[in-house]
Amino acid sequence: MVERSRGARDVGQFDYVAEILSAKSASIIIRNSIFKKIVGFDEDYFMYLEETDLSWRVWLSGYRVVFIPQSKVYHAFNTPKKSFKRYYRKNIVRYYGCRNYISTLVKNLGLRNLIKILPPHLACWLLLSFLFFLKGNFADSFYILKGIGWNFLNINLLLKKRRFININIRKVSDREILGRVMEKKKMGYYLGKAFAYLTGRSF
Repeated sequence: MVERSRGARDVGQFDYVAEILSAKSASIIIRNSIFKKIVGFDEDYFMYLEETDLSWRVWLSGYRVVFIPQSKVYHAFNTPKKSFKRYYRKNIVRYYGCRNYISTLVKNLGLRNLIKILPPHLACWLLLSFLFFLKGNFADSFYILKGIGWNFLNINLLLKKRRFININIRKVSDREILGRVMEKKKMGYYLGKAFAYLTGRSF
């Protein structure tokens, strides 16, 4: 999952309507009928990737998620109303970020893609945990492992949600969705993202 505008200077390349996998919660407008049809946000997520999970189910139900350049959104991120230190503590970021990332893949990917995509993602999370441990950031390492562990301990719950999605929501194949919204990046992008995650620097 990549951000379209991450590190990019706006020179007009975003001035067009485009299909995207997911929109941010702060900027989503969704029809009430669709929201109800896909059963809304997954309340187990609490925070992080809840909008990705929601948007993915929009796609699976046969609708689209699109970026509208004419819209304007004001977000209180890292302001006195929503300070970074209060809402984005490391234990929350590491735990829910890892936990919900894995949950989203398990719930929404088709079986063939799940078998292909989930193992390397699990390996990457384990590697990040190990690198944090080597750096002496034991809390960071622990919360990533805790996030991974939650998915294994709650696998029956995840499989139940997965079955519900496949039976009641899925109308579109992975191939059609990914073929329309997948964006390929060079390895340097992912290495840079991992380095930023480990060092706490912006990316």
